[in-house]
Order: sequence, then structure tokens, then C-alpha cells
Amino acid sequence: PAKRVGIIFRGIRSKNNLTQGEVAERLGIDQSDVSKIEKGKRSIGKALARKIEKEFGIDYRRFL
Repeated sequence: PAKRVGIIFRGIRSKNNLTQGEVAERLGIDQSDVSKIEKGKRSIGKALARKIEKEFGIDYRRFL
């Protein structure tokens, strides 16, 4: 599941032509956390999933 979430997350970033740093800034997390999420090494909690929903318009439940 973490790998699938990472692929979705990376797709959102690519679709919006953003760097990991830009996504991190918009979500209020470190760039290293963005990298870990994309690699499937860090899960996305409910709070961060809600931030992603607000920032990018993607249903937060896709990340849980």
C-alpha cells in the first residue's frame, strides 16, 4: 500500500510540475519526507492526507 500511495503522490507532483521542495513547502513538511513518501518508506497520516486534499483537490482517503 505504501508504494501505491507513493506512486499517486509522485503523480500529483509531476502533474503540477512541482519539485519535491515546492510540494514540501506547500504541505508544511520537509523535502526529505516528500522523498520518503514517494519511495514508499513513509506513510501519510490522516492530517497530511487532509492537507494534500486541500492543496491539490485529491480525496484524502486515497492516501490512507
